[in-house]
Amino acid sequence: MDITVSRKPIYKPYFPEGYGPIIKLPYLEPDEFVSRFDPGVLRERIFHFSVKAMSMLKAKANKECDNVTRVRNLEPSIKTICSYSLNWRTRITPPFSQECFGNYIKGVQCASKVGDLLGLGLGSTALLIRQSVESIDDTEIRKHLHNLAKAPFVAQTGSKSAYYEPNGVLIAGSAKFDMYGPEFGLGKAVAVLAGYANKDDGKVTLNPGREGGGSVDADISLKPETMNALESDEEFMSFVSTK
Repeated sequence: MDITVSRKPIYKPYFPEGYGPIIKLPYLEPDEFVSRFDPGVLRERIFHFSVKAMSMLKAKANKECDNVTRVRNLEPSIKTICSYSLNWRTRITPPFSQECFGNYIKGVQCASKVGDLLGLGLGSTALLIRQSVESIDDTEIRKHLHNLAKAPFVAQTGSKSAYYEPNGVLIAGSAKFDMYGPEFGLGKAVAVLAGYANKDDGKVTLNPGREGGGSVDADISLKPETMNALESDEEFMSFVSTK
């Protein structure tokens, strides 16, 4: 069967000047870069944000980080961090085509003290995240790639991870992946589930919702007592349905 690909992927790799096409990892034995991580007992639940709920939230601000921070009942002086990955294809000069094959992403973090975060309005909180996104430009990307090529490493889950924060939120997933699109003869999936790997307290995986149209499924993993508090948060629960 002939298949026509309208947008052919580009496989040409990119390396910082002076590096490549092979970058060797500084390891000799698997136990130097493979570790076992147990986050302990977690509760996982999928919260569905309908198209209507998302339109309401977009008008105010992204609510997820605020709510998780609030239900943890942390001291106001403690620092909390929201970590996520950013696609930098269009942020480097000259920009890369969207057809470039590979993970052209960079980890980004937005930090705030708990007291400051909870005292801000939703618009101010969203502005903090927006500022962290806008800070990633060509200079920052090339600096990151140069450092990575100079001292390559394997990212690990948990306390050995550069993005591990015991009082933070880690956002994963992508609005670009049609998780409910593939169909294998059993009908459309009821929900998208993820395995135990890479789960941690505060891990949030966002996927396009089953109904489409801008709806979102938020797969949240938290310690049991924190999840219980989140489920009891009336403001948060007023926007979601659960699976």
